[in-house]
Amino acid sequence: MRHRPVRILINGSIILSVVISFSACSKIKGVYHSYQANKALDKGDYKTAISAYKEVLAMDSKDASVQYNLGVAYIYNKQAEKAEAQVQKLRDLNNDQYAELLQEVIEKAAAGSLEKL
Repeated sequence: MRHRPVRILINGSIILSVVISFSACSKIKGVYHSYQANKALDKGDYKTAISAYKEVLAMDSKDASVQYNLGVAYIYNKQAEKAEAQVQKLRDLNNDQYAELLQEVIEKAAAGSLEKL
């Protein structure tokens, strides 16, 4: 019974290490998917970009830059209504700067003046 507090401390430390490791792996996975999404977007592979951005957002739905990039990918993939939804999500995140930028991209696409990436 004397060593019980030590066991609890050790078990707690192991659990904490596992949680921290899982969190770090999740962040690395998010960075990897962001990289893959950006690469796909640059190559014009919009479906792959959309899929990868959605994976990142499944891990962190509050990442405004990813929300913006997803909206851009939707525009280039001819899914304006989904891009408009991204504008609203950015506003819901209180990120008016990204929301306004994405709205400008949408308006340029509607006017036919959007340049290729």
